[in-house]
Amino acid sequence: MIRALITALQALAASDGRPDPSGRSDPAVEAIRLVRDLEDALRLARDCPQLTFTAGQRDVLEALDRQLVRVGGRETGEAVTDRGEWQSVRRVATEALSALRAE
Repeated sequence: MIRALITALQALAASDGRPDPSGRSDPAVEAIRLVRDLEDALRLARDCPQLTFTAGQRDVLEALDRQLVRVGGRETGEAVTDRGEWQSVRRVATEALSALRAE
């Protein structure tokens, strides 16, 4: 469970939301996929009784979840690829990665 969460966080934190130069993927579709993957990983991690999070880890994961709910609710991908929204999601994903690695 934790590996899936970390993998999803890494993918989201690394993605810049820009179009693929090869033209193979639509940035809006890719962004929505990343957000949904992370939402799934967060849900699984929360439901796993073997995983315990520190208060700091829980706080940053909850902040990320709130950000994803706000951004992920727009099915067009418009909000997800909006530069400001995307930077916010990436920042919180990076903070979550740091929090999980620190403990």
